[in-house]
Amino acid sequence: YVDARRLEVCCGEAPYLVSRYGTVTGQTIPIKDRIGLLDRKLRIVSENAKNDLEWKNWVIRAYQSCYGYDFSGDNVLLARENLLYTFIEYTKERTGQKPSLKELKHISTIIAWNLWQMNGLTM
Repeated sequence: YVDARRLEVCCGEAPYLVSRYGTVTGQTIPIKDRIGLLDRKLRIVSENAKNDLEWKNWVIRAYQSCYGYDFSGDNVLLARENLLYTFIEYTKERTGQKPSLKELKHISTIIAWNLWQMNGLTM
């Protein structure tokens, strides 16, 4: 399930990939209540990983399998931010610490390649 590829077309802020906050209220959604596609993958990883190293490896695989595009560069930026903050929040939840700069750079590179700006109508 974690390796299954998923694409959110016209992703906007990527609410189908990660549900960090309610779209109507703007209130932060607790990690246990999030329902985005990547959120579900991260929940499965968190429930099944035996240690933090295994958890980190599977989290990377989950991020590598999620994609999105949007016509608006502003939306792509917001989507990328949401995926990055999701990584930070799940890491803090799992380890009790913020991710290292090296981990942030690694996951940011994956996010930058997997969420891009594109006109999905005329390609």
